Amino acid sequence: AKYLARADAKTLLVSGCGNQGRVSVDAVRRVRDIRRVLLHDIDPARAAALADEIGGEVLREFDTRGADIVVTCTPSRTAFVHEAHAGQFIAAVGADSSEKQEIAPELLASSAVIVDDLEQCRAFGDLHHAPAATVRSTLAEVVRGTVRGRLSDDEVVIFDSTGTALQDVAAAALAYERS
Repeated sequence: AKYLARADAKTLLVSGCGNQGRVSVDAVRRVRDIRRVLLHDIDPARAAALADEIGGEVLREFDTRGADIVVTCTPSRTAFVHEAHAGQFIAAVGADSSEKQEIAPELLASSAVIVDDLEQCRAFGDLHHAPAATVRSTLAEVVRGTVRGRLSDDEVVIFDSTGTALQDVAAAALAYERS
C-alpha cells in the first residue's frame, strides 16, 4: 500500500476478517491516512467483531466500489473480485496455493500486476489462474526505485502476494526486536 496505492487513498476494504485481516488493517493504517475501514467476511459475526475492535464498518455483500485500497486475505478457492474502479489498489494475499483464488483472471489481465516472487506467483498465486496477465515487476524492484509501480492515478494496480520465506524471517526479526 505504501508503494502502490494512490497518495490520496483514504478508504480501506479488507475481505477476510481473521488475524491476517486485523494485521492488514493495522499495517495499511501505518503507511496511509485511512479515514474509513470497510470489512467483509463470509462469517458476518467475525466481520462485526473486528469492526467493533478497530472502528470499522461491516459490508454484508462484498463490493469494492467504495474503497481506494482493497486487501483480500481469504482462503477462497473461487475468484470473488471481478472488477475494480480507476485508481484502485488491490493487495491479494490469500492465494498461497494452486487451489486458492481471489482475483478474476480477466481483472488481472487488465490491470498493472506487481508480485512478490514471480516464479512462485505463476506456480500458485492468483497469477497462476491468469496466464494472459502481464507482470510489470516485483515489489522489490518498486521499493528499490528501479521500476515505477503505479504509472498514473487512474491505473488499477494489483499486488499478487504468495508470501516468501524472507518476508517471514524479516517479520520474525522485527517481532523479536520489539519484544
